[in-house]
Amino acid sequence: MRLTEAKTFMEAFQNKAAKDLVSRMMKHNYAGAILEHHPDKESLIPSSIMEKCNRLVDSAFQKIEVIQNKKGNLFPLLYSMSRKNSPRDPLWFDEFDEAYEQYKHTQKLYIRLK
Repeated sequence: MRLTEAKTFMEAFQNKAAKDLVSRMMKHNYAGAILEHHPDKESLIPSSIMEKCNRLVDSAFQKIEVIQNKKGNLFPLLYSMSRKNSPRDPLWFDEFDEAYEQYKHTQKLYIRLK
């Protein structure tokens, strides 16, 4: 089943328009979420956060492009890029983690308890 999912994902990844749309959305949404949920959001510089989000998404997409013809490597690659993996992939940055922790302990918990 996972190989079928990987094949479907990699075929969709070949569609440049779709890939560009997803990339733009991820960059925008990550930056927006960080700027909204970071515990010290007033101290953040929006252009710096956007730049870091651009690097994060571009780096992830480049790594996926490297394995395009090796569908069996998709899930191990995604696991290796996980924020929880040790050692952690350097594409993640502190402001992302801090904003996610704040979100997880406020909004996400509230949503689950509704």
